[in-house]
Amino acid sequence: MATPPEYKILRTAADVTPEVLEDAEYIYDGWFNTDERIDWEDFIDRLAKCGSDRTPQYDFEEYDNAAIAKIRRHIRKIRDYQ
Repeated sequence: MATPPEYKILRTAADVTPEVLEDAEYIYDGWFNTDERIDWEDFIDRLAKCGSDRTPQYDFEEYDNAAIAKIRRHIRKIRDYQ
């Protein structure tokens, strides 16, 4: 079994795979689902450290990019249905 790379750089919306969104949901459910407002910088920092055996840690390089915008939209949809 191949070892995943140490970091997966997320810059574009296309870089955000279903696994990334699943990890984002895990972060939301574990730390932010009862918050009135999400501290997005804290959220992204936690998500960046969310690597596992199947995925590397994430590197966003900057807080204002298309990958983060896609993750934020996804989490907002979840919040709207709760």
